[in-house]
Amino acid sequence: YRSFVKKNGNKMSLGNPEIKRTGYLKDTHLKPYILVYGEDKDNEITKAIWASVSGKDVNIKQTESYSELESYIEMSVLIVLPVLNEMDTVCDIPSKLWSNPKVVSDIIAISGDVDLNSRMKILAKGFDIVYSSKVIHRKDFKNSIRNRVKKCTIRLQSQIQADEYAQLRAALSASPA
Repeated sequence: YRSFVKKNGNKMSLGNPEIKRTGYLKDTHLKPYILVYGEDKDNEITKAIWASVSGKDVNIKQTESYSELESYIEMSVLIVLPVLNEMDTVCDIPSKLWSNPKVVSDIIAISGDVDLNSRMKILAKGFDIVYSSKVIHRKDFKNSIRNRVKKCTIRLQSQIQADEYAQLRAALSASPA
């Protein structure tokens, strides 16, 4: 059942734990990721996210390129994208990510001062929610982020279990009777 997990001293090793998704999260040293793509000045968004989830069992990773974002996507529970307006090239990222069936993350946008119509256009590009940069230090924002992380961690654990079950089923069907 867990033959794909190799013993490495007294720690479980899963190859590159930052990229590959194998093994139950609760049974390994793996922590899911919150990915912050790009960044604004002074890392304000990352700091606000960190303040929201401090003490939780997650890693926060800043990614500078789309390929780096993609390499962590299967172990992520939340993807945060700073968006200037609905014409920003970052708005094309959710549709690319949703083409991967292993993506279980919520994808959120943090926008500056944009009107309601612009927010609706940003939301229509595939984001789960759009927050104003003005609210990222509020208690309600922190609670919302915690709830999203909790919900998506459950989704990720379910996806991992489904992957392991598929591997086990394939191994059993290939073995002689």
